Amino acid sequence: MAILNPVPNVRQLVRLGVFSCHLVEGGDGLALFDTNLPGSAPGIAAEIARLGKPLRQIFLTHAHSDHVGSLDALAERFPQAEIITTARTARLLSGDRSLDPDEAGMALKGGYRTTRTTPTRLVEDGEEYAGFRAVATPGHAVGHVSWQQVSTGFVFCGDALVSAGGGLHVSGVFRLGFPFPYFATASRPKALESARKLAALAPTALLPVHGPAIRDPAPALARAIDEAARAFG
Repeated sequence: MAILNPVPNVRQLVRLGVFSCHLVEGGDGLALFDTNLPGSAPGIAAEIARLGKPLRQIFLTHAHSDHVGSLDALAERFPQAEIITTARTARLLSGDRSLDPDEAGMALKGGYRTTRTTPTRLVEDGEEYAGFRAVATPGHAVGHVSWQQVSTGFVFCGDALVSAGGGLHVSGVFRLGFPFPYFATASRPKALESARKLAALAPTALLPVHGPAIRDPAPALARAIDEAARAFG
């Protein structure tokens, strides 16, 4: 597992070149954003031990297996850590694959994973908790949520945006390059709407799960939104 330090107080833990999760250092502990692929818990736990601070929270962006694959193992290793996500993602983690009325036309694409672990705190769009603001960003997945650190403006955007393979792109834009988020995106129009919502937050850095962090991302975000608007018609 490669360990990067893309922005201050953030560690990006990378497997197989393009699958990441992020550890954020705070004054009294650590917050983890997503849990990476199954089998990632030992590497994540080793970095937590190296940093020498307790894991306080695990924030989840959505229920695809490359984001919650190590949730159960980490919850067992760190039972004190809160598990935070949306009610919609919690339903998916429980195995409920039904769609809501406002999700007509969306599809549960990608590998959704059922977990033994039940989230301990459910948040709504705009709610702040432990220094992070929930930002509903459905499109790539139903229930997808991004997280903005209030003190820094950093946005942990899950798969709402992808930077693997060069440049920044809205999920749902077809590009030749693993891990092909295009094929796992539930609604391209909603993905574009969510990208515009993230741009309106004026993030100081974007930290996607697939690809490197983008500092001062306004120009890259504008290009990605224009590209998606043209691609989606």
